[in-house]
Amino acid sequence: MNEKEEDGTKELWAELKKIGVEDDSLLRVYLFLHNNPPALKAFNGVPIDQRKQLLAMTVTNYAPQGSVRNVSKLHFSSYFYSSYNFSYIYHV
Repeated sequence: MNEKEEDGTKELWAELKKIGVEDDSLLRVYLFLHNNPPALKAFNGVPIDQRKQLLAMTVTNYAPQGSVRNVSKLHFSSYFYSSYNFSYIYHV
């Protein structure tokens, strides 16, 4: 077993692709996890379907496509008051 297999980074790139991390963010997210062992441990500890959301909360300047943080010109106040859909604000 080589060093990459022991520290879990061998499959990290493939896992990031598998969960749909966008190509333009792959390197930033990979380096963040590789350089932050507690973040990598947290990433590996959550269910697969929650990993991308975890990345959006922990990796600086990462906003998955389609997330609220990545939607330009979104006016929360008009949406909030017009629909009373309070849960919308908390979705990433």
